[in-house]
Amino acid sequence: MLLREIDPFVRIANIFTLDFSAKNDIFHILKTPDCRMFYILAGSGELVAEDIVYELSAGCVVLFQSGTEYSWQPSEKGIKYIAVNFDYTHHFDHIKKSFHPTHSAVFDARSVLERIDFQDATSLNKPMYFRNVSKLESQLRLLTTEFYIGNDYCDELLSTVLKTIIISLVRESSDITIKNKDKELELTKKTVEFIQSHYSQKISNEMIANHFNFHPAYLNRVFKRYIGVPMHLFLRNYRLNVAMDMLRISDMGVAQIASMVGFADVPHFSVSFKKYTGLNPSRFREDKSNG
Repeated sequence: MLLREIDPFVRIANIFTLDFSAKNDIFHILKTPDCRMFYILAGSGELVAEDIVYELSAGCVVLFQSGTEYSWQPSEKGIKYIAVNFDYTHHFDHIKKSFHPTHSAVFDARSVLERIDFQDATSLNKPMYFRNVSKLESQLRLLTTEFYIGNDYCDELLSTVLKTIIISLVRESSDITIKNKDKELELTKKTVEFIQSHYSQKISNEMIANHFNFHPAYLNRVFKRYIGVPMHLFLRNYRLNVAMDMLRISDMGVAQIASMVGFADVPHFSVSFKKYTGLNPSRFREDKSNG
């Protein structure tokens, strides 16, 4: 789904207070069948969504899709917040009732109304957090007022205002996305430089990731996004390219070259070399000498 295609249905927009008297709602892992947006008016604490801890204070927003695991951890003073329960479409607008959060352990996944996969605004596919978006408070309060009074064309107004808020949040997140992409590109460049400096040694994805203090799967995913191949394949191809140069310009034996470019044994080197170039190392050297 594309962001411009959303037609939000607001199931509820109201102001709530959460404190230690709400024993069924705090510190328990919860899930809901529809989407949630929380805007903090006052108080502080934490909200944990999908195992990520978000610090709550006045002016911040947390937004996530249906079926997301979350839990409230308010401070002793509690939290006052605007809650918007909604769907991204009107497919289930016949269900008017508000869904109270259900403990994750007994939540029925079949009760999830919709789970939207956004192609252009991928940040909406996972929980979103904004530390200070108080500029949106007037629009969020308008939601609660309209929902409570129920004026003519209330549903249409609620949908339009919520769509405006969501688009504003996605725009806000674009700056974060750009910064993250810059960091990922820089990390990829450093990873390439590391491989080029250590290709002759016994290195692995795990060793490279540990050097940069990242999980191997994450680093490999970022690397492949920018380079086009996974790290182990880039390492193998770089070693083979260096070996090709050595075969062209030196008289060193194949076994010595294989060792110098990081291959543990000659058979593995020869098989990899032929798969990469179409020739075994000795034949490659002969052809280049004759050429």
